[in-house]
Amino acid sequence: MAPDILDFAGSGKTGDLDSVLVDLLLALNVAEALPYYIEILKKLGGESYDELTEAIVRQGDAAVDWLLDLYEEFGEETDSDIAFLLASLQVRDPRILKVLIDRLDYDAADAAFCLGIYHDPAAKPALQKVLAELPADDPNFKREFEDAIRTLDEPAPSGTIIDEPFDIWPLYPEEELPPIDSLDEDERLELFTHEAPEIREKAAFSFFNTELSPKVRARIFELAQNDDEASVRGQAWETLQEQLDDEPIKSAMIAVLTDPKKPAQERAGAAVGLNQSLDSPKVRAAILDLYENRETRAKAMEAMWRSLDKGFAKYFAGHLEDLDPEVKKQAIWGVGYMGLKSELHKLQALFEDEDLRQDALFAYALAMPGETSRGRVKGMYRKIEGFAGELSEGDAEVLGMALDERLRLAGLEPVFLDEHEDHED
Repeated sequence: MAPDILDFAGSGKTGDLDSVLVDLLLALNVAEALPYYIEILKKLGGESYDELTEAIVRQGDAAVDWLLDLYEEFGEETDSDIAFLLASLQVRDPRILKVLIDRLDYDAADAAFCLGIYHDPAAKPALQKVLAELPADDPNFKREFEDAIRTLDEPAPSGTIIDEPFDIWPLYPEEELPPIDSLDEDERLELFTHEAPEIREKAAFSFFNTELSPKVRARIFELAQNDDEASVRGQAWETLQEQLDDEPIKSAMIAVLTDPKKPAQERAGAAVGLNQSLDSPKVRAAILDLYENRETRAKAMEAMWRSLDKGFAKYFAGHLEDLDPEVKKQAIWGVGYMGLKSELHKLQALFEDEDLRQDALFAYALAMPGETSRGRVKGMYRKIEGFAGELSEGDAEVLGMALDERLRLAGLEPVFLDEHEDHED
């Protein structure tokens, strides 16, 4: 298992083409696109995302009947964003007000939040009634209602999302690598001769953590030895990490790692590729040398935790607050794979970091105390969920993968595999 597994976590959006079309139609402000937006919302089971929400809300009055019909189709017990979308329209309609007030009997906190957004003073008596019935020992719950009532007492905001043009350009960089992972084996091998080194590097990475055929192994070994760019050679050496039973490959990799005249990027890639050979004194010494170099520290740490050698455990905790984001990420994974229970409170704090939340969830699942058995991992899942709060689709997928990895390391069969069987380690 490797950090790149997080790239497969669910984003909350539907297929790539739908996402792009929603963005384009939103940028062009196409009124006729409303039925399409509703269809996408159906595909997502009523769960929206930022751009889709904005696209629907910009439709204003026209979206009311569509959303009300969809709300009735899904039912109020469905955990969806349709009530939030209805509130966000801020269209005064007695049907919307009734839906939001009725939800007080089902999900009071969410309904109070939505009524605050809807900003209709007519909702105030219903909110006050529920507030008066709330137990005094639940201040957080009461605060939801107090905030909603306070909002209704304030003047409605003068501007809306519709007043601001949607800027699509920050969502799409001027240059982006093609989806190489979606190509077949021969097409990816052809990219090994592409003129752009970043394409060759990504093509080599596309074979990482996969079973290599003799043909592919030979081509990657050739790339590692002969490419003009150190970064490409380094990635090729990394990709050969499962091929150390081939003596020529292993010997060549050790020669690169232990040669201080070789470029740092190439040596760092070889370090990761040799993660199962760190019992060799000269390999170990070279890894520690790379660790002392800020430029190659992250790769050295990755080689350490991939080795599962507890002798490297001391190198991770001190970097959980490192200013280098890649070093910090490798420290998180090291804490997980080394089982450093003393650092769990720091991982828990990282649940609030949007960029590192899933890394921290994965590591926490590996390091948390408790017996590792197929019968207990569901309980571990619920416990972590209690610490982390509501899990997104991607969070849930990553957490399941992490607990399956914990089982794998203990020699046991996975429990959550069916939930992410389409993804490869």
